[in-house]
Amino acid sequence: MSSTRQNKQQVIQSIIQNLTDLNDFPYNIEQMTQFLKLTKIKIISKDTKQRMRSAFDMYNKQKRTGRKFGEPNEDIESWDVIKADSDKLKVFQDLADNYNITHDLQKHSSVSLNKTSKLRVQIIQQTNFNASLNGTSTPNKPIFSGAYPHSPINNYKEWKKSLLHSSSISRNDLEQYKKFDNYDPSIYTSNQPWYHFIINNMHYIH
Repeated sequence: MSSTRQNKQQVIQSIIQNLTDLNDFPYNIEQMTQFLKLTKIKIISKDTKQRMRSAFDMYNKQKRTGRKFGEPNEDIESWDVIKADSDKLKVFQDLADNYNITHDLQKHSSVSLNKTSKLRVQIIQQTNFNASLNGTSTPNKPIFSGAYPHSPINNYKEWKKSLLHSSSISRNDLEQYKKFDNYDPSIYTSNQPWYHFIINNMHYIH
């Protein structure tokens, strides 16, 4: 394959990846690939299974944003600086969590996640039980079994589930609710009713 064709394929794959990375984009990589097969655009088939994003993935994405293809954004600090600062690292981790939850990617590792979630529930229940033995009462609140109680998307989901009196929300319904409630992951202040919902209304592991 010529280098020119390779470059075109890279551009196409990059565009598809960047589009499907958008929280409000309704199609996944596999669907976009199928759409393109109906056109005259030739693409090389590759594994279309979406994977969970990490903080480093979101850092690299932001480093590419607003630049010509393949050019890094030199205004962003190096990854070594980011990962050494817990507050800066949390920004990218929250972005990754939001992407994974919104795109329902946690299901790809459901076994390990379920085990971890169950362990968190058991720890919280044991902590509350030990407190009762010591004469300390604990408020009767639901348990948040997730890993990121400060994540905007997690707080939004728990707040919405509480309003709906539901234990779960499907991905499609979640997208509709987010539009209805004007949810924006970049805006997370006390003006939003889901702000710190988990901390204020649920038992969770710090």
